[in-house]
Formats: sequence, C-alpha cells, structure tokens
Amino acid sequence: MTSKGTFLIQIASVPGNQVGQRRFEQCRYLHDLLVNTLIDQNEEKDRKAQIKVLSKLVPQHKIVLRSGFSQTTQWGLEPNMFIEIHGDEHQARIISALFGKAFCQDGIGIGGGGGSGVEGQKHSVLIVNKNWTNENERLNFVSMILQHYPLLSAQLDINGQLAFHDYSMQSLYSFNDIIKLINNNNNNNNKLNREKYFIEERQMKSELVDQTEYENLLMLLESSHMRHTFNILRQAHVRLFSGYACASLTLPSISLKRRQKRYEQKRDKYDKKKILSYSPSHLCSLIFISHQPCMCLTDTNCFCHYTLAFTTYIPSSSHL
Repeated sequence: MTSKGTFLIQIASVPGNQVGQRRFEQCRYLHDLLVNTLIDQNEEKDRKAQIKVLSKLVPQHKIVLRSGFSQTTQWGLEPNMFIEIHGDEHQARIISALFGKAFCQDGIGIGGGGGSGVEGQKHSVLIVNKNWTNENERLNFVSMILQHYPLLSAQLDINGQLAFHDYSMQSLYSFNDIIKLINNNNNNNNKLNREKYFIEERQMKSELVDQTEYENLLMLLESSHMRHTFNILRQAHVRLFSGYACASLTLPSISLKRRQKRYEQKRDKYDKKKILSYSPSHLCSLIFISHQPCMCLTDTNCFCHYTLAFTTYIPSSSHL
C-alpha cells in the first residue's frame, strides 16, 4: 500500500510552444488572472486558497505560492505556482498530469514537503536569500548566476527564497564556486555597504512527470469528477493563453454503452424531424457562431473564432 505524504507540485502556465513570445510581465499578468479564476473564492480568509475544481478529487490541498517564477537557460523566465497536496505519490502524479496536459506543459515537477514522499534521485540545491529591494533586483541576480552557470535551474521557493537546483549531476563546478561569485559580485557592487546573503546548500528529491506519462496516467479518467476537472482547467487556460492548438487534446473516450445510447437518442430525434420529400422553394441560411469568448489581452499573436454566415437557394423538389 502506498504511504501518504506531502507533495509540492510546481505548475507553470505558459504553454511550451509559447515560451519567449511575451515579456515576463505579460506572462505573469495572465498567470495571475488564471490562478484567480481557478481558486475557491469561498475559502475562509485565514486558510490557504484551494483550486475549486480539485476540492472533490484532493480535499487536502492548498496553494502555497500563487505567483512565483522559474528560470532556466533553455526555457527562460516564466511564472508558476506551487500546490501542496496531502496524499500518495500516485495521486500527486495524476494531478500533475492533469495540469500538465491542460496547461500544455512539457513536464510538471514534484517535490516532497517535510522530507516525505518523493522517490526521485537526490540533487544539490543552493538556497540564497537577502533583503531584496524589489523584484527586478532578485531577477537580475538570478540572470547573473545563470549566465555563469547555465546548467542550473532557478526558482522562487515557497518561503520566498531563491533556489538554484543542479539537476544535471554532471557539473564541472561546485557550489563553492557559485558562493565565491556571489561574494565577489557583492564586494564589487557594494564596496561601502556590503550586503548580507543567507546561503545554504541542501539535498532534495524531486521527480518530473512529462508528456510521455500524461496519457498513461490520464487513461484513468473514468470518473465524471476527473473529466470535469480536466475540462475546467483546459478551458480556463485556453481563454487566457490562446492555446487552442496545444489544448485540443482528446479526452479518454466514453464507454461503448454510453456512446451507443447517445447515438440512439440522436437517431430518434432525427427520425422525428425528417424533412418532407416535397417542400417549397426557400432560402437556407447556415450560421456558425463561436461560444468561446476571445480574451487575447496582451497576446498579439492570438486568434479568435468568428461568425460565418452562408445563405443559399434550395429549389423545390418539383424543379429537380
């Protein structure tokens, strides 16, 4: 039996095929709108917010960081959030796959909270913190570190500290080299008033649920709650990030019995409304109307559904 534990799921919102197409400020704005759309507005003020559609699937979950960020040399700077769930690892992986597929992500990271849960390989993490004057100073610091050490993955953790993860396990440098760089940079920039950094090296475990696992995990989407959750997440994301191409993912098919029942209902409805063989000449209009609102916001590359009207003359059967 799988043991219970606490898991941290890191969820980015920018689709993999849109990375680098917008400025970070625009992405974060859309990310914050997305999170505000999904959270349960009825939660008590003294409690951590929850994702409303997850409340039935994972009652014991909460958002521990709404608007963070991560940065790598490959993917650049992008906003993210952290969800903490209490359950087993399989449950954490299913939730990761739900968000990963709905938000068009190449992968979703899972970490263990409080030293519990994750079976992944240990890796080194350098925690850096100080009294940052503003967000730009913190982001500039991250860019400076990654410029010298491009294999690192940086992120803002749930405690507001910078975490530099060395997932490669093949680095030709040590964290002592990074600490030396930080100290030299501090001495050069603040000769009169040197700032104090909190620096600590830790060992952590984490795992990545990537696209190759999404389908296998989501084949279990037989419950109506699970399908409903997936649709809500996907629709909320599509409206803000214009991810129609990457979000048009097929859900697990409904059972054959339900499919047959729907087919019979449609056939009966059609039989009742059969068109008479002899009908007078008339004009026929065919109109396609999108029921999806277009919310492009700051995205200059997005597209919207449109209304298309087509009118034709249909002669009576006597003229055929």
